[in-house]
Amino acid sequence: MLHKQSGPGGETWRCNLTVDGSFTVNVLRKKLDLNSTLNLDQFTWLREIPIKINCFIWRAKMGKIPSTLGLLSRGVDVEKKLCSHCEVVECVDHALVGCKYASTVLQLVLKWCRVPLVELKTVHEVITYAQALSNCSKKKKVANGNL
Repeated sequence: MLHKQSGPGGETWRCNLTVDGSFTVNVLRKKLDLNSTLNLDQFTWLREIPIKINCFIWRAKMGKIPSTLGLLSRGVDVEKKLCSHCEVVECVDHALVGCKYASTVLQLVLKWCRVPLVELKTVHEVITYAQALSNCSKKKKVANGNL
């Protein structure tokens, strides 16, 4: 991608991604997007939501939030392997949705947002449910605080 050229004026670096040989992050990003082998399942990055929240949701969807099960799979010795509330092995889905404590918080948030209460067990189910709600203009207004 980048290569050094020696010439009468000295050494210069050239990028083979552009015609003029200049390097920009924008060009590299476009190249990576075109050739990406990541399966992001068409994750939608919402500008209205802070980037930290978008990143957290994206990582949760991929199962990359540090959980006991995830740390164990990476060879990290974890002293307590069970959820302190439920006494089951903690995975991303359990920590964020399936745990009694997390489920209660989620149900209270849905109630506060005036969204129909449903039983959700996985991060994928929460994202799918949220995407289904986003097609309803009334619920969009409620979610955005415009009553």
